[in-house]
Amino acid sequence: MLRKLLFSLIVLFIFFVTVIGYASYNIWYQNNYKTLLQVVPHEGKKLDYLLFTDISGFGDRTWYVYELPMNSKMTDDIKQAHNKMGVIFWNYSEAGNQTEDPKIEIMDNRYLVFSRGYYYHSLYDIENKRVLFNYISPWGSYTLSHEYKKLSGEDTSYEEEMHFMDMWVDKNIHQRIKNIASIN
Repeated sequence: MLRKLLFSLIVLFIFFVTVIGYASYNIWYQNNYKTLLQVVPHEGKKLDYLLFTDISGFGDRTWYVYELPMNSKMTDDIKQAHNKMGVIFWNYSEAGNQTEDPKIEIMDNRYLVFSRGYYYHSLYDIENKRVLFNYISPWGSYTLSHEYKKLSGEDTSYEEEMHFMDMWVDKNIHQRIKNIASIN
């Protein structure tokens, strides 16, 4: 009798875990639209720069930046999740790190800078309509770096790993963008 009860509870537990897992996946999969975070107008060029985000996995974020004529209507392609058609650049947080305070800003009336996690991540030259700097996945770039290879095999905590990544992003992305755009 106790054995049947235990077996029934295990089956019931597996059933609920399966249903919850399926529902979670279905909610994630149904995420069909990006969320507009910010619109930055460039009065001199009569352009708007738009920053969108969506979920690209469980907890992973992607940001998309578009350039549109000022006050123009957004297309369905722009609003559709995971669609990169017409994007100036996009950026992905594979490790869920540096996701705080994502924003775009125009500097010196010439550069559009994307930052997140208080580090610059992308640089766009408005005058020449050219992306000067953008690591799509800083985590992916970091894991291919010499700094990361020195650490591989060592017992490092998640916090230490994220600290090392922050240092790598600061040195290899943030500071380089500051130097290119002469940002103080």
